[in-house]
Amino acid sequence: MGDILRVLLVEDSEDDALLLSRLLRRGGYELKLQRVDTASEMRAALAHATWDLIISDYSIPSFGGRDALEILKESGLDIPFILVSGAIGEEIAIAAMKAGAHDYLMKNKLSRLVPAVRRELKEARMRAERRNAEAQVRKLSRAIEQNLASVIITDAEGHIEYVNPQFVRLTGHVLDEVRGHIAFFVTEMRKELGVGESITNREWKGEFSGQKKSGETYWVSAAVSQIYDSQGNVTHLVAIEEDITLRKQEEFERTRREVRRRRQQAAFIYLATHAALAEGRPEAFRIIAEKMAEVLQIEHVSLWRLPVSGEAPSNLTKLSGSDTPIPITIPISEHSEYLSPILAGQIVESVDLRLAPLFSEQFTADWLAQQIVSMLIIPVRLHGEIAGVICCGHAEPRLWQEDEKGFAVQIAGLVAQTLLNADLRRRANELAIITRISREITLVPDLHKVLKVIAQNAAELLHADTGGMFTFRADGRLYVEEFYGVDEILIRFINTRGIGVGQGCIGKAVETRQPIQMFAASSEPICSNAPISFVQHVRSVLAVPILQEERALGGIVLWYHQLHRFSQGEIAFIQALAQQCVNAVANAQLFDAEARRRREAETLYTVVQALSSTLNLSKVLELIISELQKVVPYDSASIQRLEDDHLVLIDGRGFPNLEQLIGKEFDLNNSDLPNYKVMHTLSPVILNEMEHRYGDFQHPHSWLGVPLVFNEQPLGMLALDKHEPHFYTEEHARMALAFATQAAIAMENARLFAEEEQRSQALAAALEQQRELDRLKDEFIQNVSHELRTPLAIARGYAELLYDEELGPLSPGQKQPLSIIVRRLQMLTKLVGDISATMEVESRHEHRELVDLVLLAQMIAEEFRSSMERKGVKLEYDIAPSLPPVMGDPVHLRRVLDNLLGNALKFTSSGGKVSLSLRREGDFARLDVSDTGIGIPADQLERIFIRFYQVDGSSRRRYGGAGLGLSLVKEIAESMGGSVSVSSTVGEGSTFTVKLPFADETAAQSEEDADAPEDE
Repeated sequence: MGDILRVLLVEDSEDDALLLSRLLRRGGYELKLQRVDTASEMRAALAHATWDLIISDYSIPSFGGRDALEILKESGLDIPFILVSGAIGEEIAIAAMKAGAHDYLMKNKLSRLVPAVRRELKEARMRAERRNAEAQVRKLSRAIEQNLASVIITDAEGHIEYVNPQFVRLTGHVLDEVRGHIAFFVTEMRKELGVGESITNREWKGEFSGQKKSGETYWVSAAVSQIYDSQGNVTHLVAIEEDITLRKQEEFERTRREVRRRRQQAAFIYLATHAALAEGRPEAFRIIAEKMAEVLQIEHVSLWRLPVSGEAPSNLTKLSGSDTPIPITIPISEHSEYLSPILAGQIVESVDLRLAPLFSEQFTADWLAQQIVSMLIIPVRLHGEIAGVICCGHAEPRLWQEDEKGFAVQIAGLVAQTLLNADLRRRANELAIITRISREITLVPDLHKVLKVIAQNAAELLHADTGGMFTFRADGRLYVEEFYGVDEILIRFINTRGIGVGQGCIGKAVETRQPIQMFAASSEPICSNAPISFVQHVRSVLAVPILQEERALGGIVLWYHQLHRFSQGEIAFIQALAQQCVNAVANAQLFDAEARRRREAETLYTVVQALSSTLNLSKVLELIISELQKVVPYDSASIQRLEDDHLVLIDGRGFPNLEQLIGKEFDLNNSDLPNYKVMHTLSPVILNEMEHRYGDFQHPHSWLGVPLVFNEQPLGMLALDKHEPHFYTEEHARMALAFATQAAIAMENARLFAEEEQRSQALAAALEQQRELDRLKDEFIQNVSHELRTPLAIARGYAELLYDEELGPLSPGQKQPLSIIVRRLQMLTKLVGDISATMEVESRHEHRELVDLVLLAQMIAEEFRSSMERKGVKLEYDIAPSLPPVMGDPVHLRRVLDNLLGNALKFTSSGGKVSLSLRREGDFARLDVSDTGIGIPADQLERIFIRFYQVDGSSRRRYGGAGLGLSLVKEIAESMGGSVSVSSTVGEGSTFTVKLPFADETAAQSEEDADAPEDE
C-alpha cells in the first residue's frame, strides 16, 4: 500500500480526472480525491478538509485555474498548486507561477506529473518545517527577551555576543558595553575546571558574584549549556543566570548573625567562668567592658552603678570602662529628667546622637566630644531593682541588632552578679577582717597593737590613703593613739595640743555620736580651724565614733587624697570595727571557743578527705586510727567490727601487745561490758573510772566508746582509753561520734568496693571461660562438618547412582528403601552445608560479589516448582524485573531462598499455596515468602531464628530438620546489612520477609571494572 495523497482536483472533465487519478496511483499513491468545478465548491472543500495537493485545469468555463489560485491565496493555506492545461502559452504559465502556482503541466506531457507532485510535496514539507522553525525562533526570542532570568550568549571562547533585557536590568550594563568581553560565568568555569581544560562540551552550574555598573555586588545562580552546529561543533555558550542576591544577602546575614552569636556565646562563657567576676574583684568590671567592646566591635563601654540597696539613689558612679579608667560620679538629682528612663529599667538606644539626642545638650555634647555618635544603654537589675547601667558607644552611626541587645542584657546579668559578688566579697573581707581583728584582740593583750591592726585594715579595705585611731586622754581631748600611713609631722602636731570635742571631723563625730563624712574637706566649715586643714592633698574624710553604749571612747578617721563618697556599707563596716574595740575583752572567750570549733571542723574535714582518698579496707582502718587522735586525744584505741552477737578487734593503736589483741572477741550478751551498752543504745558511752578489767588490756582510767553506724545499721565501735581519770567530756564524745560517722561510711565503702572487686574478678574469669568454650565449640563444629563433607558426598553419589539404576536395575522392594537413603543423605548434606555456612557467616569470611537477585530468585523458584507439584502445592511468584544487584555470597543467598522455600513446602499440606515476591523498597530488595501451612505460635516467633531451635522439639515430631535453616537465613541477611522478620497465624500460614541492601554505585562500578576484559 502506497502513501496516502489527499488531492483536491479542480476539473470539469471526468475523463481528465480519471486520467490524472490513474497516473497518480501508478506513481504509488493511494488517493483520497475530490473534484470541484466551481468557486463555491472549492471554498467549501478548503474549509472542511485538509489537502496535500491541488491540481487545477487552467481553462474551465466560468471558473479557471487563475480563479482557483486566487481562492487558495485567500485561504492562506500553503498547499502545492499545479496547473494542467491542454494549450497554454509560456507567458501565461510564467504569470501563473508568479501568481503563486508551484508548477504547470501540459496535458500532452503528463509523464511529468508524478515527479512534479513528489517534488512539490517535498518542498511543501520543507516550507512547513521552515515555518515551524521560524515560529520556534520567534517564540524563543520572545521567551529570552521576556525571561525573568538573565540570558547571556557567547561565542565558543566565552566572548559575549548577546544579553537579554533582564541582564541589563540586573547589572546596568547594555549589550554595547559588554559585547566582546569575557563573561563572568566563563571565568568561574575556568577557575573550577583548572588551567588548560576546555570550557566547551561541558554542562556547568554554579553560583558567583559580579559587580553592577553602580558598583554594587550581585549574586547569580548560573546554568551553562552549549549550541552545536550540524557537524556537532560547539558554536556558542548560553548561560541562564537567576538573581539570588537577596538569598545570598540573607545567607550572609544569617552567617553574620551566627558568627556574632558564637562570638557572644564564647565571650559570655569566658566572662561567666572568669575568676575575677566570680570573686567580684575590682578588675572584673574592666574585663567585662573590654570584652563587650571587643565582641560588639565598638570603641566605648562603661559600667556604672547605683548605691547599694537601702541607700538613696543619689549618684551614678563609674566602675570601669574600655575607654578610660578614671572614676566619675554623676549626681542623679542634677540630671533626673534625662536619667529617669534608664533608672526605670528601660533600654535606651540611639542610631545617631546628632539626629536624635538622648539626653540634654550638655550630655550629648559630652558624648560627642568623646567621639561617641551611637549609644546603647542597658539597665543592670539586681534583686528586681536597678543596680546600675551599661553604656555602649560607637564612633559612627550604628543600628543596634536585636542579638546585640540580647547579648548586652546577658552581660548586664553578669554585671549584676559581679556587683553581688563584689558586695559579698567586700562583706566577706570585712567579716574576715573583723574575725582577724577579733582574733588579734583575743590573742594580743597589747591594746596599741590591736588599734594599729584596726587602723591598717580599715584603710586598706576602704582603699583610704591614711587611717588613724583617736582616744581620749585625761584632759578630755582626742589624741592619735595609733595610725596607718599618717605623716609623722601631723601626728606630732595633733598630739601636741589634741582635738577638742566638736572640733574637726573626729570631734564632731564624737560630739554627735554619729559618723561624719566630708566630700570636699577643705571647703567644710567644721574643718576650717582643724589641724587636718593643714595637711595637703586631703580632700575627703570619714570619722566614726567608738561608742560603749552612749559613752564615747574615741574614734576612727580615714583620709583620702581624691574625692570619695562613702557608702552606707563602708560606714557600717567602720562602725563594726569601732565596735570591736569596745567588745574586745567581752568577746575574747567567745572568739576563743569559735576558734576551737573551727579547728575541730577543719580537722574533721581533713579526716573526711583522707578517708575518701582510698577504698582499701586496711588503709581505711589505718587512717581511722591515725587521724582520730588529732580530733580526740587517747593513749590507746581499738576498732571493733560487729560479727553476729560479738565484736572482733580488727585494728588498734597504742597497745604494746597489739598483734596478740587482733582478733579478740567481746561477747555482746555480757551486759557487764561497756561495749554491750554502746552497741545496744548506739550512743556514745563515757566511763571516768573503769570498773571492768579486761584481762589482755592495760587498765585505763577513762574510757570512751562510740558506735560505728551506717544507714542505721551498726558496723562496730571505736574504743578510746586514757590513763587520766575524768578526761573525756560530752564535747569529746560529740566530736568522736562525728568522726565515727565518717569512718563508718568509709568502712562500708571499702567493704562494698572489696566485694565488687571480687565480683568483677569472678565475672571476668567466667567470661574468659565462656569465650574458650565458644572457641572450642566452633572448632568442633568446623572439624565435624569438614570431616563429614567428603564421606557424605561419596555415599550420596553412590546412593544416587544406585537409585537412578546407573549400576543396574533395582526391584521395587529395593527402590523404596534406597529412596529413603538418598533423601536422608541429601538432608544430612544440607545440614552439614548449613553448619559450614553458619560458621562462615559468623567468622565474616564469606565471599562477596555482585549478585543478580532477580535471576537467582527466578531460577530457584523454578527448581522448586516440580517438588511442589508432586506434593500438590501451588507455587506463585511475582518478581520485579531490573532490580539493582546486591553485594553478597551467591551460595549463601541461594541457601536463604532454599531454606525459606523448603520450609514453606515442608509445612504446607497438599492443596495449599506458596508465594514468592521480590520487589524494591527504598534502597533495599524485599523478599517475601508466604505459605498457607500450619503457622507458628505467637510465643515462638522470637525464638525460631535461634540456632537448633525447633517449634516442635519432641522426639516424635512430624517434621524433620536440625533447626539451623532460619538461624542461617537471619545471620546471612544481617551479615549483608539486611534483616529478616516473620508474621504468622496458627492454622493459616506464615510470611517471612528478608530485606537486603542494594550494592552502592561505587561497589557496582568496581565490580564491573574488575569483570571487564583488559586491553591487549
